[in-house]
This record gives sequence, structure tokens and C-alpha cells, in this order.
Amino acid sequence: MSLGENQKKTVQVFVDGYNEWTEEVSEEPILNMGHVSLLGIVTDSRPKGILRARSADCVHAVLPASMSRPESSNEEYAEFFGRLKDVVHGFKMTPLKLVNDPEQHMATLHARGTGESPVGPYCNEYSMRLTFNEDGTKITRIEEFLDSAFSSAFIPKVREYVTEHQQEGKS
Repeated sequence: MSLGENQKKTVQVFVDGYNEWTEEVSEEPILNMGHVSLLGIVTDSRPKGILRARSADCVHAVLPASMSRPESSNEEYAEFFGRLKDVVHGFKMTPLKLVNDPEQHMATLHARGTGESPVGPYCNEYSMRLTFNEDGTKITRIEEFLDSAFSSAFIPKVREYVTEHQQEGKS
């Protein structure tokens, strides 16, 4: 496969990972992150599908800078997305346009993310600049530009909802 084909395939794996919402069996002990299934197997409920296309040292930046979100490692991003998964259901990422540049080891993906939540519909738009490793099989950096107006309104509602439900659980 050519470098360009590898990059396109990796982008598809990246999108598929967001659409999976899978739980995978963990071979390592899990502290406060998983649950025991009916078979007694400890599973890790972090969404590993979103990490499948990423290199081990991939960095994820959320932009614009006015969002005040620090860059995150795979583990940090999986933790964030896992919390979002608890509130947003039926998430689907729909690619709208892909511009692939094998010479620069980069691609730009324009996509829409939709889902349902107790605080209203989730409908965000993204432009992601993806940087790949030398053979195009892993993403080494993600620069995610998102709809800051939607996110600035949605995230506080989610935080409020989660806080209220955590307090109800303590009562």
C-alpha cells in the first residue's frame, strides 16, 4: 500500500474508533475505571477504540486556544472521552471531507459528531489536522478545531448535570 493509502486507511480506523464505544478486556489490574461483567471478567470501560489509530506518544490538542484545553496524552484524552461517553449516547462521527497530503505526512478531516444527552442534543463540528508516522499507519498528533460556540454552551450543562447526579447518589 502507498503512503497515501495507508493514511486514508488510518483516518478510517480513527473515525471507526469514535463510532465504536467498545469495552475491551484488560489484561492489567484496573483501579476505579472498570467493572466486573457477569462472567467475572474485569473490563476497562475507557473507550479504547478512539486510541487504536494513535501512536503510543500521540498528542491531542483541542483548539482554538480560547477553549483553554491543555494538550493531552492518549490516556488523558481517553479519560476525558470516557466521561463524555457516560453522558452522550448514540455518538456518531460523520466525515464530511478529507484532504490527504502524504508528502507532509498530514491529513485534514472535516467531520460532524452527533448524539443524544440528558442536557440536549449533541451536534458538534470538527476540523482535525492529523499528523502521521513515517509509514502512515499511526497518528502522532491531532489538532482538533471544534465548534467553540456549541462546546462553550454544552460542556457547562454537562458538568452541572454530572454534579447534580453525583450529589443525588451521595444522598
